[in-house]
Amino acid sequence: MHELAATERLVELVVQECERNGLREPKRIIIEVGDFTSYTAESLSFYFNLAKKNEPVLKAAELEVRNVAAIAICQKCGEEMSLKGVSSKSCRKCGSGDMVIRAGRDLVLKMIEG
Repeated sequence: MHELAATERLVELVVQECERNGLREPKRIIIEVGDFTSYTAESLSFYFNLAKKNEPVLKAAELEVRNVAAIAICQKCGEEMSLKGVSSKSCRKCGSGDMVIRAGRDLVLKMIEG
């Protein structure tokens, strides 16, 4: 259900940006969704299509969801690694558990195309 709240907030942001920039009828809304979020493209698209019905400016808009891989960097050796399909939270190069997620845990409004 948190996808609904996130999508409602996304729609609010898009409407605000359209008003601020004089865009009357956006055609495509592009968002990036990280692998470490619990959002799925299907649920975000579903809720976007529901939420946009309440916003006339978005009647023709389509949502494009781009996936962003979860990437971590080892603080000990600097190794950068994808976390997709990785069960261990340790560096594959040096074995350190001191990993910092660098990408893949955000939902970002990237672009509004008119």
